[in-house]
Amino acid sequence: MIVTSLRMQATGTHTGAPFPSELGTASATGRPFALQGIEVHEIRDDRIIDVWQTWDLGPLYVALGARV
Repeated sequence: MIVTSLRMQATGTHTGAPFPSELGTASATGRPFALQGIEVHEIRDDRIIDVWQTWDLGPLYVALGARV
């Protein structure tokens, strides 16, 4: 078994229509944000047999107006 990992980054700007959620509606702020994430692959016999992925969504919540 081999385990590999990828470091990922996604960037954007909070623009567009208001974003509704269970916590309320977030109007566009125009703030940029960057998300960091990782993806881990389990490889066996030259095939990916399992994948795990996670993102740090904190910066996105802040761009949507959450208080830290």
